[in-house]
Amino acid sequence: MLNKTIKITLFIVAIFLLLDSFGNIFGEMILMKKIFAILIAVISLIIGYFALRDKNKKKE
Repeated sequence: MLNKTIKITLFIVAIFLLLDSFGNIFGEMILMKKIFAILIAVISLIIGYFALRDKNKKKE
């Protein structure tokens, strides 16, 4: 489960890095970068929450 989570996270980050590089080509999109940074933070928090929740379920 956790291994799958890590792969998904890396995949999402890779997509954002690709989008970011395209953003640089089309000019500095500071607003877009801020939105991407917030999205990455939110996604990683959600993934972390589910990973912890699944770990706790297995212990019970």
